[in-house]
Amino acid sequence: MKKGLWVAAVMIIAIIVVATQLPKTSERVTRPIFSVAEIDGIEMVYAGVGTTNVAGVAEEGAIRAAVLPHHTLLGEELDGWWAEMAKTNPKPSVIVLIGPNHENAGTADVQITSGVWTTPFGDVATDDALVDYFLKTGPVGNEPASFVNEHAIGTHAPYIAHWFPGVPIVPVIAKSGADQDDATAFERQMQDLLPEDALVIASIDFCHYLTEEETAKMDVETLAYINARDYDHIATLHSDHLDAPFAMITYLLWADHHNYRSELIYHSSSHSIFHEPFMPGTSYLVYTSH
Repeated sequence: MKKGLWVAAVMIIAIIVVATQLPKTSERVTRPIFSVAEIDGIEMVYAGVGTTNVAGVAEEGAIRAAVLPHHTLLGEELDGWWAEMAKTNPKPSVIVLIGPNHENAGTADVQITSGVWTTPFGDVATDDALVDYFLKTGPVGNEPASFVNEHAIGTHAPYIAHWFPGVPIVPVIAKSGADQDDATAFERQMQDLLPEDALVIASIDFCHYLTEEETAKMDVETLAYINARDYDHIATLHSDHLDAPFAMITYLLWADHHNYRSELIYHSSSHSIFHEPFMPGTSYLVYTSH
């Protein structure tokens, strides 16, 4: 066979091999699209995005991890915390969001997904390579349906789009049954997979549905467990203390592993905002780690 014909034959064979390995058009997997528009109270988030003045120089080092509420009532306050993180740490490689699976949807106790969150301030896309690594190396489930209207993730997407444009996320949610062993295993995965400059956010609301006086008592208990790193107790807590024990334990393990200095910077409740001490409310504890 002449050289030119031999080369042409090899090229044709290569093209055929590649073509047979490609999925058919109907079989190609597209990234899920998650709109935040249907999240209850999202208008308060929209009104808060970008309202913070970030002039001046950051007084402390880069914030590497934080505990933030996902209650949409705190639209402007959330903007302030996200703005402060952007001021001290403007371009992390990835933002990891860890929160509760409010509906206990899906199969796995700990779930992750690839996808794109659409917001009026821009889109927020996942780091698909990191998501794949988590799926390949640990007991997490790929269950995108569980993330539809999950406000533990969606509430934060507009702030990320505004303050961290182009930075990808890794979204993680856990069922109420996820325990200390699950958190420990996942945090070890984080140690193995995340870059040094990752920003880790635990998306947590604390005491739910109680009066102001009852809420204050529950928060005292929760703070004691956190300060003592009493993971056994934290893992057994429910919504009258906090809605995401898994996220809280993971945050504490991560911060302690890196010797970050964690500081409680905000403690309040919806009772204080509405001046309704006898109405069922939600409390908020905000931590930052440098």
